[in-house]
Amino acid sequence: SLAYTGYGSSAIGNAVPLTTSGQDLNKTFETIFPNTPVYTAFLVHITSATATGDFFLHFGSANTQFRSRVFVKSGTEPNTINFGISGSTGTGSYSSNNYTMGTTLLIVTRFLFDGAGNLTTTLYVNPTDLAHEPESEGIAVSEAPTTSNVTTSINSIALRQGTSGYSPKLTVDGLRVATSYDMALGNPTITGSENILVSGNYHAVTVTGEGKTLELNGPATVHGLLTL
Repeated sequence: SLAYTGYGSSAIGNAVPLTTSGQDLNKTFETIFPNTPVYTAFLVHITSATATGDFFLHFGSANTQFRSRVFVKSGTEPNTINFGISGSTGTGSYSSNNYTMGTTLLIVTRFLFDGAGNLTTTLYVNPTDLAHEPESEGIAVSEAPTTSNVTTSINSIALRQGTSGYSPKLTVDGLRVATSYDMALGNPTITGSENILVSGNYHAVTVTGEGKTLELNGPATVHGLLTL
C-alpha cells in the first residue's frame, strides 16, 4: 500500500502492480457526459521506465475510446522519470520536470470535453495544493475536432500493461475518480445546499453554509479533520 500525506486514499491497503504481461483492466463508473470535467487521482511508484515511454492509465467510453492517457518515460538525469499526457492520441506530451524513480508520487488528471471534438486534458504531478486546483502547475494538451476524437461520454478508468520493449514497471494505489478537484484529492468543501458526502475515504472534509450539516450516503472515513 502506498502513502502520501494529505491525500484522501493514502495507505488504505491493497495496490496494483503493473509489469509487461500485456493485460489491460478497466472499471466502469456512472457515465459522465459532455461539459462536466472528469478527474482521476492516484498514487504511483515507478521502478523502471524506458526512453521511449508508454502510457499506463486512461479514461474510456462505451465505444472503447482511450482518453486522457498518462505516460511515463526515463528522465534526463540518472534514476529519474518524466510524465506525459495526451487527449485522444497515442503520443504523449511530456513535462521536462524530472522526478525521482522509486518514490511515491501523486498524479492528478482532468479531462474536459464538449461532445463535438473539442477537448483539453491536464496533468498534475505532486500538486502543491490538495484542496484547490493549482492550474498554473498543470501540463495541458488541447485538441480541436477531428474525425476520430469526438467524445460523447466517459464511463471507465483503465490500467494498461504494455509490451516489454517500452512499458514501465510500477505500482498504482489509491485510485479515485470524481467530477471536481477537491473530491478527487479527498479534501472536499461541501456547501450547506449540497450537504451529501458520498461513501469513501477522505483526508479532510469542510462543510460551509448556514446549516453546516452533513448527510452520509454510505460508510465514510475521514483520516484528518472534519470541519463543520
